[in-house]
Amino acid sequence: MHSEGGIRKGAEAREVHSIMGRVVIIAGGPIRDDEFHKKLLREDDDLICVDGGGRHARRLGLRPRLLIGDMDSLDEDIRTWLTEGKIHCETHPAEKDFTDTHLAIEQALRMQPMEILLLGCLGGRLDHTLANLNLLVICHRAGVFARLLDERNEVVLISGETLSLRGQPGDFVSLIPLSPSASGITTRGLKYPLDKATLTQGESRGISNEFVRSEASVSVDAGYLMVIKSRE
Repeated sequence: MHSEGGIRKGAEAREVHSIMGRVVIIAGGPIRDDEFHKKLLREDDDLICVDGGGRHARRLGLRPRLLIGDMDSLDEDIRTWLTEGKIHCETHPAEKDFTDTHLAIEQALRMQPMEILLLGCLGGRLDHTLANLNLLVICHRAGVFARLLDERNEVVLISGETLSLRGQPGDFVSLIPLSPSASGITTRGLKYPLDKATLTQGESRGISNEFVRSEASVSVDAGYLMVIKSRE
């Protein structure tokens, strides 16, 4: 999987006004390959950590702009690191209506970035992973391109637009509706082509398509379509 730009908006994607470039949100889910994640980061990224994501940031040698959450996952060493680094903390009660990652997304959207990259959001508790995937809807409605990424998977959401993908022959691409249906789905460069197809929520037809060359594309006319690029 390409570490930068593996999934990107195509030429038909809508224009997005932004004040800044990219916000990276680091949550507390699994980060198993530190070097992989370091290569994803750019010097001009604005970093927000979600609660236990502070542990990842410290280990990776990063200094976030903000740590947000109920702070129930932080040990004394991390609290000392936050204090000594003068890192601002936004504390919320443990009993609240929204997840810490949801709160971080809302903060990131107020910064009006061009893109939000979410790390440490996949592979942990299933309920949190599902909630994190659904947060892509909030970003899309706000007109901000968002990706969830780990060592094996890259996930985005599209609606009424075209997405360009880069990968290797044999890499997988799965298409899953996040609305009752997604229609007008057309693919290029994949083993099992779709031409103005409709996928319905709950069916598995869109799972495990494959790259046949290094570039591919997916377009959808209506509905929310989650695109997952993954490798073995």
